[in-house]
Amino acid sequence: MWFNHTIEINYVMMKIKLLLFNTIFFLVSSEVPGQIVYDLNGCIRTGLENNFSLLIVKNSETIAKNNYTLGNAGFLPSLNLNGRHSGTINDITRNQTDGSQTTSDGERNTTTSAGLAMDLTIFNGFSVQTTYKKLGELKQIGELNTQLAVENLVADIISGYIIISTR
Repeated sequence: MWFNHTIEINYVMMKIKLLLFNTIFFLVSSEVPGQIVYDLNGCIRTGLENNFSLLIVKNSETIAKNNYTLGNAGFLPSLNLNGRHSGTINDITRNQTDGSQTTSDGERNTTTSAGLAMDLTIFNGFSVQTTYKKLGELKQIGELNTQLAVENLVADIISGYIIISTR
């Protein structure tokens, strides 16, 4: 009779383990996220946010906008300031004409200099005006390149989305 009692206990323990396993499996599997379903707008948004080539083109446009200034064209004067400070510490032994020696330790020698220069081009054969116009054109080219890159990327995303959605 004690044998039947052991079988019943093992059977109950087995049921408890199975119930515990199923509960843990259900809780873990219910927390697992599924696949994200993208619509066309989501694909375009993600592509525009994460495309490195587009970021490079946008950075080039920003550089062209920043370069479009009077100073870069040469309209403004340039001002240069230079400064230098140097020093040495020497230990010197001097031989005198009477045969004696004098020694001095830690003699300091310092030199300081500064310079200021200003340069202004008064007339250079309309080079300054031409350079300014060139910088303006480069700015417009940067804007157009960005617009073209965005349009090409959106077209590629749309064609890829259509190809995948028709399969």
